Amino acid sequence: MRHSLRGLVALAVGGALLVASPAAAPASDPPTPSAGAETGSVTVRAGGDRDPATGVPVPLEGAVLRAHRDAALTVPAGECTTDASGSCLIAGLHPGTYWVAPVADPPGGAFARIEAVRPSSSGAGPYAEAAVVDEANPTTRVFAHRRVNPPFPSRCGVRVTLLYDVSGSISAAEAITMKAASTEFVDALAGTTSSIAIASFASAAPAAGNANLSPTPVSDPVGVATVKEAIAALARPDGDDRYTNWDAAFRSVVGQTDIVVLFTDGNPTVHGVPAVHPPVMTGLDQLDGGVYSANAVKAAGARVMAVGVGDVDQIAKEHLALVSGPVEGTDYAVTSFADVRTVFRSLADALCPRPDVPVVVSPAPDPTPLPPRFTG
Repeated sequence: MRHSLRGLVALAVGGALLVASPAAAPASDPPTPSAGAETGSVTVRAGGDRDPATGVPVPLEGAVLRAHRDAALTVPAGECTTDASGSCLIAGLHPGTYWVAPVADPPGGAFARIEAVRPSSSGAGPYAEAAVVDEANPTTRVFAHRRVNPPFPSRCGVRVTLLYDVSGSISAAEAITMKAASTEFVDALAGTTSSIAIASFASAAPAAGNANLSPTPVSDPVGVATVKEAIAALARPDGDDRYTNWDAAFRSVVGQTDIVVLFTDGNPTVHGVPAVHPPVMTGLDQLDGGVYSANAVKAAGARVMAVGVGDVDQIAKEHLALVSGPVEGTDYAVTSFADVRTVFRSLADALCPRPDVPVVVSPAPDPTPLPPRFTG
């Protein structure tokens, strides 16, 4: 399997308009200055967290964005650094098409620029937007920046949200497998001071026909049974309710637990609350929405883990990293449904490591072996 999981255990121990990505931007020769030609400008913008109260991205100061003369981003034409309004002006540009992209992290270490995306309309490419300078000077999208993931809690007894993708691409058999592995995870934390919340999403969050369970202690059998019942009740919606909305998913769980674990079998295909569609596709709007809302979860103090479950060759790791962090095995993991219980096992051991077998001095009898956390 290609999933990387060792880091989890080691860490515990220690607008709807989509502007085409560069690959899909209209062909254009690089603008070349000419004597006496009029010059224009591009207003560029950057954002960080989504404001939970207004739903609007918070302007980000200190982001460095650059205009390039080519889609490969190899010929710079000018750059600027955003001010407190989250915007700045790249001036002195001659008429033509330019490609604007973030090129440096803002100071302070709280945010990192996004470098690459993989829209459904094209292959992987830089996170950039085409802007045409003519009589009307353009303004770019608000370029999202990923908030750095908070540290993994180094104690047993944290509050964890299990955030499930129940979109239409999840088969009935895959849903059964996920529920069984989730139930084993609950058993693994049973009797500890941990709390578990259950949340779902598809086009909306919770997904149509579902209800979220708030953080519930699993220190006693009643709480364990309540969480298991919430897992068993997860249902897949149909019709326009079946799409994948990371934006809504993260918005629905801001501020409720110490860790949010997103389980998804693919990429976001809609965004917004309520969901905006058509189009139903993975584009910059859908990805940005997930980033802003995941940032809000992190800003409230929770660590985000993103787990891609399904065909490991088709899951876009770079998109999981957008909403979590850049390190596979600690920020995100990729696994199949057949092996998803391995992720749950590593997560349980990271949250509440099993006590070491006590040292026995001869001639005392051997200690009784500790039971396994998982069966099967």
